[in-house]
This record gives sequence, structure tokens and C-alpha cells, in this order.
Amino acid sequence: YFTEANQQKFLQSNIVITRVNSIYNFSLTPDRTTIITKGGTALFSHTLTNIGNSVDSYDLSHDYGLRPNVRIIVDRNNNGIVDAGETAITPDENGKHLVSNINPGERINILVSVPTSVGEAGSEINSKLHAESKGKTDLPKLSVDEQILFQTGGNAIVYKALNKASGSSENDTEITVYLKIANDDPTASNIAKDFSLTDTLDTKFKYVAGSAKWKNYNGIDTVLSDADDNESDSHNNQPLKFKAEKEGEKDKLTFELPNGVPGDSPLSSSNGYLEFRVVVPANTPIGTIPNEVNYKFTPTGETTSIPRISNRVNYEVLKYVRATFTGHHIPEGQAGETL
Repeated sequence: YFTEANQQKFLQSNIVITRVNSIYNFSLTPDRTTIITKGGTALFSHTLTNIGNSVDSYDLSHDYGLRPNVRIIVDRNNNGIVDAGETAITPDENGKHLVSNINPGERINILVSVPTSVGEAGSEINSKLHAESKGKTDLPKLSVDEQILFQTGGNAIVYKALNKASGSSENDTEITVYLKIANDDPTASNIAKDFSLTDTLDTKFKYVAGSAKWKNYNGIDTVLSDADDNESDSHNNQPLKFKAEKEGEKDKLTFELPNGVPGDSPLSSSNGYLEFRVVVPANTPIGTIPNEVNYKFTPTGETTSIPRISNRVNYEVLKYVRATFTGHHIPEGQAGETL
């Protein structure tokens, strides 16, 4: 304020303190159903998100009871499959699997691996995955459903994976996409016939022309043409079809194995996948690029095709900082001059 003598005075008011309390909250999503052959391993992918404002840890548990070798795994690169170096969480004596120190706003993918036997009774198995907060133990326990259905006569499975899970868009970023195509039926005669898939890419994924190749079930590579034409496996002359085309602003890829996916070609085998490259363009906004694949096949002994959807893979576009500095050039100055 100014005094009557026009002198300016500065004073400080009383101090007001606002205290931000710790709030604990979280989410667990979604319910999952998977279809496998008896004797195969079911794999479920769920997302656990800390939506509170404090670091928290969580106890995970399941309802599979004494079923042997059920594992809970943190999916470090969010690709929906168990990769090398991703190990199961060791449960405590109460069957709790601890996931520690999840930051506010952080989300992690949880995989539940459930082996089955060829002598399973019934046509399905039902269970739940549970999560409980360690930071606030009176929060309600959250649960998601898991359902295993059994397919007979050949069962095609497609798993999608990326060679990197995240990156900044300071420059164009190239990513390799893998589509593992398997048939978990242990009987070689049970072919998943008339197999085809369609991968409609997000607009932020740009297909690299001519980058597709097929690694057959004997481990032999065949480079694929983007044209809409019939091709053949370079090793055993089996028919193939691959096409890359535009659907509006999106790149759409289709792949066919007219002779089907042979039985006894499980996901654990190193062969049998379609590979191609995409580019995330420079200056793509921060966010998540999701992608999944639609596919269909006909089991041996059946006449009706079965439609399926692969696992969903997320690529995270991270923030980056970039700045330029421009200045003014003063060619000369005199002593005592202010520049």
C-alpha cells in the first residue's frame, strides 16, 4: 500500500496451508476369455492401474485352487506374451503374489498362465484374478473373470508382438511387428484349415512397403510381395497370399494360408510367423497406439469358419524435449556502450 507521504509499503498476509492427503485407489481390467486345446496353456492379460496419488503395492491371487503350475507374471513390455527374462512372482504362504511400488498413474500388465491337461473334465474352466491394495487395506478387493474354453479339431492362435514397447517421436521410429501363428492341437492331423488374418493398422503406424516376410514351420523365410497375388512358400511350395493396401488413412494387411495351420505347432515353437515393419512418424503426439489382429479358420471336420481376435499390443509414444535458440548478432561495440 502507499502511505499519505506516497511511500510504498510491502507486508505479508497470514500463511494458509493446504494439505494434500494420500488417496489410494486402483483398477483391474478386463474380463478375459481364451480358447485352447485341452493340454495347452491358457494365457490371460490384464491391466492393473494405480489411480490414486500415492505409491502403492498390491497382492494378487487367483481361484484356480490346487491346479499345478499356475503362474502370475508382470508383462514388462506389455506385449501380451511371456518373454525371456519375465519370471513368475513367487507367492507367499497365503497364495498372495506381491507387486511392489506402482507409482501414481502407472499401469502394468499382468499375465496369468494356466496349464491344462488332455484329460480335463468338461468344456470350460472358470476362475478369477483378485487384487488388493497394501497401502489402504480397507479398500474393496477388485476381481476380473477368466474363462478357458476348449476347441477340438485344430485351434489356430495368433499372438502379436513388437520389438519395442515405447519410444519418443523426436524422429521417425521404425518398429518390427511379429504375428505368431500357431495351432496348439497336439495331433498333427488336426489342421486349422482356410486360415486368414487381417491387420488394420492404427493411423500412427505406417507400413514399410516390401518389408513383409513369412517364416514357415520349418524355419524357412519367404519374402512377400505387397501386390494382391498368389504366392508360394519358398521351401515347400505351399500356397500363400499377402496383400498390403490402403483403407482410408489406414494401412490394411491381409495374409492367408489356404492349406491351413498344421497341428502340433504350438506358440512355444520358434517358427511360423509373419513379420513386417512399421514407422511411427516424427512428431506423433504422446499417447498409446493400440493394435490387434482379426483372424479366422475352420477346424478339421467342420464346415463353418471361426472368427477370433488376437491379443492387443500397445505402443507408447513418450514425451521428448526439443528446443532451438536464436540470438541477435551485434557486429561491434564501443567501450562503455550498453549492448
